Amino acid sequence: MSSVGLLWMGAIAAGFIEPGGVVADGFVSPVCGLATCAMADGVVQQVRPLVVRHVYYDNADRVELDVGYAGPGPAASPVGTKVKKGQRLFGRRVTVSLPNGAAPDAFARAHPKLFVPPAEPLLLVVDKDAYTLSVYNHGKLAKTLRIGYGQEKGDKTVRGDNRTPRGMYFVVQKHRGAFDGPYAAYFGGHWMKVNYPNAADAARGLREGLLDKAEAQAIARNWEKRALTDQTTRLGSGIGFHGWIEDWADDDPHLTWGCIVMHNQDIRALFDTVPVGTMVIVR
Repeated sequence: MSSVGLLWMGAIAAGFIEPGGVVADGFVSPVCGLATCAMADGVVQQVRPLVVRHVYYDNADRVELDVGYAGPGPAASPVGTKVKKGQRLFGRRVTVSLPNGAAPDAFARAHPKLFVPPAEPLLLVVDKDAYTLSVYNHGKLAKTLRIGYGQEKGDKTVRGDNRTPRGMYFVVQKHRGAFDGPYAAYFGGHWMKVNYPNAADAARGLREGLLDKAEAQAIARNWEKRALTDQTTRLGSGIGFHGWIEDWADDDPHLTWGCIVMHNQDIRALFDTVPVGTMVIVR
Protein backbone atom coordinates (compact mmCIF):
# COMPACT_ATOMS: atom_id res chain seq x y z
CA MET A 1 0.00 0.00 0.00
CA SER A 2 1.36 3.44 -0.90
CA SER A 3 1.17 6.19 1.66
CA VAL A 4 0.13 9.58 0.33
CA GLY A 5 0.04 12.70 2.46
CA LEU A 6 -3.15 14.75 2.55
CA LEU A 7 -2.37 18.41 3.17
CA TRP A 8 -4.73 20.11 5.57
CA MET A 9 -4.67 23.76 4.62
CA GLY A 10 -8.13 24.74 5.74
CA ALA A 11 -8.75 28.43 6.27
CA ILE A 12 -11.78 30.60 6.82
CA ALA A 13 -11.95 32.78 3.74
CA ALA A 14 -12.40 36.53 3.96
CA GLY A 15 -15.07 36.68 1.25
CA PHE A 16 -18.14 34.75 2.30
CA ILE A 17 -20.12 34.05 -0.86
CA GLU A 18 -18.48 32.08 -3.68
CA PRO A 19 -20.25 33.60 -6.73
CA GLY A 20 -20.28 31.15 -9.61
CA GLY A 21 -17.58 29.03 -7.97
CA VAL A 22 -17.33 25.35 -7.08
CA VAL A 23 -18.76 24.58 -3.65
CA ALA A 24 -18.74 21.17 -1.98
CA ASP A 25 -22.14 19.73 -1.08
CA GLY A 26 -20.54 16.93 0.95
CA PHE A 27 -17.44 14.76 1.31
CA VAL A 28 -16.79 11.08 0.53
CA SER A 29 -13.99 8.66 1.33
CA PRO A 30 -10.84 9.39 -0.73
CA VAL A 31 -10.41 5.68 -1.44
CA CYS A 32 -12.68 4.29 -4.17
CA GLY A 33 -11.98 0.76 -5.34
CA LEU A 34 -8.41 0.51 -6.61
CA ALA A 35 -8.01 4.27 -6.95
CA THR A 36 -7.89 7.47 -4.95
CA CYS A 37 -10.86 9.74 -5.57
CA ALA A 38 -11.62 13.39 -4.99
CA MET A 39 -13.28 13.81 -1.60
CA ALA A 40 -15.62 16.53 -2.92
CA ASP A 41 -16.21 18.91 -5.80
CA GLY A 42 -13.21 21.18 -6.15
CA VAL A 43 -10.71 22.97 -8.37
CA VAL A 44 -7.10 22.00 -9.17
CA GLN A 45 -4.67 24.47 -7.59
CA GLN A 46 -1.41 22.68 -8.44
CA VAL A 47 -0.56 19.80 -10.76
CA ARG A 48 2.72 18.24 -9.53
CA PRO A 49 2.06 17.27 -6.85
CA LEU A 50 -1.69 17.48 -7.28
CA VAL A 51 -3.50 19.91 -4.98
CA VAL A 52 -7.28 20.30 -5.12
CA ARG A 53 -9.14 23.08 -3.31
CA HIS A 54 -12.52 22.31 -1.79
CA VAL A 55 -14.66 25.25 -0.67
CA TYR A 56 -17.42 24.38 1.77
CA TYR A 57 -19.66 26.06 4.33
CA ASP A 58 -19.48 25.04 7.97
CA ASN A 59 -22.21 26.73 10.02
CA ALA A 60 -21.38 30.45 9.64
CA ASP A 61 -17.95 29.99 8.03
CA ARG A 62 -16.80 29.63 4.45
CA VAL A 63 -13.78 27.30 4.54
CA GLU A 64 -11.13 26.60 1.89
CA LEU A 65 -9.61 23.14 2.20
CA ASP A 66 -6.60 22.33 0.00
CA VAL A 67 -6.03 18.58 -0.37
CA GLY A 68 -2.63 17.53 -1.74
CA TYR A 69 -1.47 14.15 -3.07
CA ALA A 70 2.14 13.03 -3.49
CA GLY A 71 1.94 12.37 -7.20
CA PRO A 72 0.96 13.90 -10.52
CA GLY A 73 -2.62 14.81 -11.26
CA PRO A 74 -4.77 13.00 -13.79
CA ALA A 75 -4.08 13.64 -17.45
CA ALA A 76 -5.04 17.04 -18.84
CA SER A 77 -5.67 18.65 -15.45
CA PRO A 78 -4.09 22.10 -15.53
CA VAL A 79 -4.62 24.60 -12.75
CA GLY A 80 -8.29 25.63 -12.73
CA THR A 81 -9.65 22.22 -13.79
CA LYS A 82 -12.84 21.32 -11.96
CA VAL A 83 -12.88 18.01 -10.10
CA LYS A 84 -16.09 16.16 -9.21
CA LYS A 85 -16.78 14.43 -5.93
CA GLY A 86 -15.71 10.80 -6.25
CA GLN A 87 -13.73 11.39 -9.45
CA ARG A 88 -10.79 8.97 -9.84
CA LEU A 89 -7.47 10.76 -9.43
CA PHE A 90 -5.01 7.84 -9.42
CA GLY A 91 -5.06 4.42 -11.03
CA ARG A 92 -3.79 2.59 -7.97
CA ARG A 93 -4.99 2.01 -4.44
CA VAL A 94 -3.42 4.40 -1.94
CA THR A 95 -3.84 5.26 1.70
CA VAL A 96 -4.32 8.83 2.78
CA SER A 97 -3.91 10.54 6.11
CA LEU A 98 -4.38 13.91 7.73
CA PRO A 99 -1.79 15.37 10.09
CA ASN A 100 -2.45 15.45 13.84
CA GLY A 101 -4.09 12.03 13.63
CA ALA A 102 -7.18 13.20 11.74
CA ALA A 103 -8.52 10.54 9.38
CA PRO A 104 -9.99 11.43 5.97
CA ASP A 105 -12.75 8.84 6.30
CA ALA A 106 -13.75 10.29 9.66
CA PHE A 107 -13.82 13.77 8.13
CA ALA A 108 -16.01 12.47 5.28
CA ARG A 109 -18.40 10.79 7.72
CA ALA A 110 -18.69 14.05 9.66
CA HIS A 111 -19.45 16.03 6.47
CA PRO A 112 -21.48 13.71 4.21
CA LYS A 113 -24.00 16.40 3.26
CA LEU A 114 -23.50 20.15 3.29
CA PHE A 115 -25.71 23.11 2.49
CA VAL A 116 -24.54 25.32 -0.40
CA PRO A 117 -25.47 28.94 0.44
CA PRO A 118 -24.58 30.42 -2.99
CA ALA A 119 -27.12 28.06 -4.59
CA GLU A 120 -29.98 29.25 -2.37
CA PRO A 121 -32.74 31.16 -4.25
CA LEU A 122 -32.69 33.69 -1.41
CA LEU A 123 -30.00 34.03 1.24
CA LEU A 124 -29.84 36.47 4.16
CA VAL A 125 -26.38 37.11 5.63
CA VAL A 126 -26.07 39.11 8.85
CA ASP A 127 -22.63 40.57 9.57
CA LYS A 128 -22.61 41.51 13.23
CA ASP A 129 -19.29 43.35 13.01
CA ALA A 130 -20.55 45.54 10.16
CA TYR A 131 -24.15 45.80 11.46
CA THR A 132 -25.48 44.83 8.04
CA LEU A 133 -27.94 42.43 6.46
CA SER A 134 -26.97 41.39 2.92
CA VAL A 135 -29.67 39.90 0.68
CA TYR A 136 -28.51 37.51 -2.06
CA ASN A 137 -30.54 36.16 -4.95
CA HIS A 138 -28.97 32.96 -6.34
CA GLY A 139 -25.58 34.01 -4.98
CA LYS A 140 -25.72 37.60 -6.29
CA LEU A 141 -25.89 40.53 -3.91
CA ALA A 142 -29.23 42.33 -4.26
CA LYS A 143 -29.14 44.82 -1.37
CA THR A 144 -27.52 45.61 1.95
CA LEU A 145 -29.46 46.98 4.92
CA ARG A 146 -28.53 48.28 8.36
CA ILE A 147 -29.37 46.14 11.41
CA GLY A 148 -28.92 46.10 15.14
CA TYR A 149 -28.96 43.17 17.54
CA GLY A 150 -28.52 42.04 21.15
CA GLN A 151 -27.77 44.34 24.05
CA GLU A 152 -24.73 42.23 24.97
CA LYS A 153 -21.88 41.66 22.52
CA GLY A 154 -20.60 38.20 21.72
CA ASP A 155 -22.43 35.09 20.51
CA LYS A 156 -25.43 33.64 22.27
CA THR A 157 -24.72 30.61 24.45
CA VAL A 158 -27.56 30.32 26.98
CA ARG A 159 -31.07 31.55 27.58
CA GLY A 160 -31.27 35.10 28.86
CA ASP A 161 -27.76 36.25 27.96
CA ASN A 162 -29.13 39.03 25.68
CA ARG A 163 -26.74 37.97 22.91
CA THR A 164 -27.40 37.21 19.25
CA PRO A 165 -26.33 33.76 18.05
CA ARG A 166 -23.81 33.00 15.32
CA GLY A 167 -24.58 30.31 12.78
CA MET A 168 -26.68 29.03 9.88
CA TYR A 169 -30.44 29.04 10.47
CA PHE A 170 -33.71 28.98 8.51
CA VAL A 171 -36.84 31.11 8.68
CA VAL A 172 -39.57 28.99 10.27
CA GLN A 173 -42.34 31.48 11.15
CA LYS A 174 -43.59 34.84 9.92
CA HIS A 175 -46.15 37.22 11.37
CA ARG A 176 -47.29 40.71 10.47
CA GLY A 177 -49.74 42.95 12.24
CA ALA A 178 -50.82 43.17 15.85
CA PHE A 179 -48.88 41.27 18.52
CA ASP A 180 -49.93 40.30 22.03
CA GLY A 181 -48.13 40.91 25.29
CA PRO A 182 -46.50 43.82 27.13
CA TYR A 183 -43.69 44.14 24.56
CA ALA A 184 -45.90 43.78 21.47
CA ALA A 185 -45.12 47.25 20.13
CA TYR A 186 -41.39 46.47 20.02
CA PHE A 187 -41.88 44.10 17.08
CA GLY A 188 -42.65 47.10 14.87
CA GLY A 189 -45.44 45.14 13.20
CA HIS A 190 -43.23 42.41 11.66
CA TRP A 191 -41.62 39.18 12.90
CA MET A 192 -39.59 36.49 11.10
CA LYS A 193 -38.44 33.69 13.41
CA VAL A 194 -35.40 31.48 12.75
CA ASN A 195 -34.73 27.99 14.08
CA TYR A 196 -32.16 28.77 16.75
CA PRO A 197 -30.67 26.59 18.23
CA ASN A 198 -29.13 24.75 15.28
CA ALA A 199 -27.10 21.54 15.06
CA ALA A 200 -23.82 23.30 15.95
CA ASP A 201 -25.45 25.01 18.93
CA ALA A 202 -26.79 21.64 20.06
CA ALA A 203 -23.38 19.98 19.71
CA ARG A 204 -21.85 22.70 21.88
CA GLY A 205 -24.69 22.37 24.37
CA LEU A 206 -24.07 18.64 24.60
CA ARG A 207 -20.33 19.17 25.19
CA GLU A 208 -21.04 21.73 27.90
CA GLY A 209 -23.67 19.63 29.67
CA LEU A 210 -26.56 21.95 28.75
CA LEU A 211 -28.38 19.24 26.76
CA ASP A 212 -28.62 15.49 26.78
CA LYS A 213 -27.86 13.39 23.71
CA ALA A 214 -31.52 12.91 22.74
CA GLU A 215 -32.19 16.65 22.87
CA ALA A 216 -29.12 17.42 20.77
CA GLN A 217 -30.01 14.81 18.16
CA ALA A 218 -33.60 16.07 17.89
CA ILE A 219 -32.42 19.65 17.39
CA ALA A 220 -29.98 18.55 14.67
CA ARG A 221 -32.68 16.57 12.83
CA ASN A 222 -35.19 19.40 12.85
CA TRP A 223 -32.61 22.02 11.91
CA GLU A 224 -31.53 20.00 8.86
CA LYS A 225 -35.19 19.80 7.79
CA ARG A 226 -35.43 23.63 8.09
CA ALA A 227 -38.01 23.13 10.85
CA LEU A 228 -38.52 24.68 14.27
CA THR A 229 -36.08 23.29 16.84
CA ASP A 230 -36.65 22.72 20.55
CA GLN A 231 -37.41 26.08 22.16
CA THR A 232 -37.38 24.84 25.77
CA THR A 233 -33.72 24.04 26.44
CA ARG A 234 -31.09 26.01 28.35
CA LEU A 235 -29.67 27.22 25.04
CA GLY A 236 -32.54 29.66 24.66
CA SER A 237 -35.09 30.42 21.96
CA GLY A 238 -37.18 33.07 20.25
CA ILE A 239 -34.55 34.49 17.88
CA GLY A 240 -35.62 36.27 14.71
CA PHE A 241 -35.93 39.52 12.78
CA HIS A 242 -38.30 42.31 13.75
CA GLY A 243 -38.82 46.05 13.55
CA TRP A 244 -38.88 48.44 16.50
CA ILE A 245 -41.28 50.57 18.48
CA GLU A 246 -39.80 53.71 16.93
CA ASP A 247 -37.05 54.67 14.52
CA TRP A 248 -33.64 53.90 15.98
CA ALA A 249 -30.23 55.46 15.36
CA ASP A 250 -27.56 53.48 13.52
CA ASP A 251 -25.04 54.54 16.18
CA ASP A 252 -27.12 52.86 18.90
CA PRO A 253 -27.75 49.37 17.46
CA HIS A 254 -27.65 47.20 20.61
CA LEU A 255 -31.34 47.18 21.41
CA THR A 256 -32.71 43.65 21.72
CA TRP A 257 -32.55 40.58 23.93
CA GLY A 258 -30.89 38.68 21.11
CA CYS A 259 -33.01 39.25 18.02
CA ILE A 260 -31.95 41.13 14.90
CA VAL A 261 -33.67 44.49 14.70
CA MET A 262 -34.30 46.27 11.41
CA HIS A 263 -35.57 49.70 10.51
CA ASN A 264 -39.34 49.42 10.11
CA GLN A 265 -39.32 50.54 6.49
CA ASP A 266 -36.68 47.93 5.65
CA ILE A 267 -38.40 44.93 7.21
CA ARG A 268 -41.70 46.12 5.76
CA ALA A 269 -40.18 46.08 2.26
CA LEU A 270 -38.36 42.78 2.80
CA PHE A 271 -41.05 40.81 4.59
CA ASP A 272 -43.11 39.58 1.63
CA THR A 273 -40.02 38.51 -0.34
CA VAL A 274 -38.77 36.08 2.35
CA PRO A 275 -40.53 32.68 2.31
CA VAL A 276 -40.49 30.24 5.20
CA GLY A 277 -37.44 28.01 4.71
CA THR A 278 -35.10 30.85 3.68
CA MET A 279 -31.50 30.35 4.82
CA VAL A 280 -30.13 32.92 7.27
CA ILE A 281 -26.46 33.11 8.20
CA VAL A 282 -25.43 35.22 11.18
CA ARG A 283 -21.69 35.89 11.31
